[in-house]
Amino acid sequence: MPITIDQVVTVYNGGDIVVNREALDASPERLFEAVRLAYFYMDDDYRHFISYIHETITLEEYLLLKREDDIAAAGRSAKRKYTGVRRRDFNANRGRLVLVMLEAKIPYVCALVGCEATENLTVDHKLPLSRGGDDNLDNLQFLCRSHNSAKSDRFKDDDADTRSCARKFWRMSTV
Repeated sequence: MPITIDQVVTVYNGGDIVVNREALDASPERLFEAVRLAYFYMDDDYRHFISYIHETITLEEYLLLKREDDIAAAGRSAKRKYTGVRRRDFNANRGRLVLVMLEAKIPYVCALVGCEATENLTVDHKLPLSRGGDDNLDNLQFLCRSHNSAKSDRFKDDDADTRSCARKFWRMSTV
């Protein structure tokens, strides 16, 4: 992905720096700054990451793409961190939640239709914590370990492949 800096120089993949015809009209300071920036961004890791872009972009466009990617990466990192916090809170309260679910008459059987497992059940979030789910009773169900593992962080209404846990098999909670 070539990056043009101030229309004076262009940095190409592989580290080639080409001085453009516009450099003939540029001041020495402008040319020096463009070359300095070219060398600075020549080995930037992000440049290699977005090398699939084949058209020439300006340095400003490149920096905007890089900033957007940095923001998205920070969001992913924060989501992992705070989902972990929510999971730890959930795990600390799991026993209490099982009792509350049983008191609310949620059947202690795997919620997957056709699976009659009644031992070693796990508490499952219909809408996973990683997707904004919470610990309200209407978002909780019991699943056997194998079906909970197969479901992973999918939501029962996802269009994605849900393997053995296809959404048509999920029992609807009447709690």
